Amino acid sequence: RVREAVVSTQSTGKKTTKSTSSSGGSFCTDTYTYGTNGAGAAAGDENTAGTDWQKRYYKVQLHGNCRARHLGGWKPTYKVKAGQNNSCPKGAVLWAKRGTCYYEHPHDKNYRDAEQHCNSMNGHLFVPNDAHEMIWVTQNMYNHGDWHWLGFFCSNGNSHEVRDSRTVTREDTRKIHEKLNARGAHPIHHDNQACWMNQGYNRDRNWIFRFHHQHCHEGRRYVCEIPLDPQ
Repeated sequence: RVREAVVSTQSTGKKTTKSTSSSGGSFCTDTYTYGTNGAGAAAGDENTAGTDWQKRYYKVQLHGNCRARHLGGWKPTYKVKAGQNNSCPKGAVLWAKRGTCYYEHPHDKNYRDAEQHCNSMNGHLFVPNDAHEMIWVTQNMYNHGDWHWLGFFCSNGNSHEVRDSRTVTREDTRKIHEKLNARGAHPIHHDNQACWMNQGYNRDRNWIFRFHHQHCHEGRRYVCEIPLDPQ
């Protein structure tokens, strides 16, 4: 299993993430020095051209009745601000291949507070765009607790299908559905149990691609995705 570890760079005093293997396999060389955009001075650092978030985010409107009933009718409205994400925030890990930083919060928050915390870093709750991203994030970033909120929020009815859901990033879930190969074990509702969560490799792998619905006011761990701007 490949994991990301945070280590110190003695010569610069900066923090660096370096992939290691916990099962004796080959080493991955995705390395990132904080305070750069993936182009750190340490040998082996990976460059990143940022991500295509501006082509994917905010393409699909939430349904008018999409609300978190138990959070006072809240719904996500934040939009990432272009030109502000040139490097990962402190404590986040860069996946250079996707040009995206991921940050796991080690304590429980309800869905609204979790999303707003991600917004404060100019990001959103993690929305997996395909199976590869889901595996990488749940393997490398789900390090605390079991259930983690996902960025899927409400549906156009009461559906098990990803294509019928909406996301905090307002992406086209029909495209995500084709590449993710995931499904809700329980249906997601438009306002009652309007939030999905899953588990990672460190807990129950049966729940990585099977999502559990939940009342959004309950506390869960979560991962934020912070997309770097194109370079």
